Amino acid sequence: MKDCTELVERFRNGERTALGAVVSEIQADIYHLLLSELRNAADAEDAMQETFRQLVTSLPTLRDPRAFAGWVYRIALDKARQ
Repeated sequence: MKDCTELVERFRNGERTALGAVVSEIQADIYHLLLSELRNAADAEDAMQETFRQLVTSLPTLRDPRAFAGWVYRIALDKARQ
C-alpha cells in the first residue's frame, strides 16, 4: 500500500478532497486483500464498500496518520470476518 500519511494529514486539516485521493490510492489494495480473504468478488466488493464507509466516518479519530495502513487493513479484515 502506498504511504498515505500526507493525504490523511491533509484531510484531518480540513482538505476534504484529500479523502477522495486516499480512497483512490488504496482501493485496489483493499479489494485484493478482501478478495484473497473472501474468495468471492461480490463479497469482496461488499466488504470494501463497508470498509470505506467506516473509513470515512472514523478517519477523523485516527490518532497517528502514520498508522493509517495498518488501521485500514484491520478495518477491512474485520469487515471480511463479518
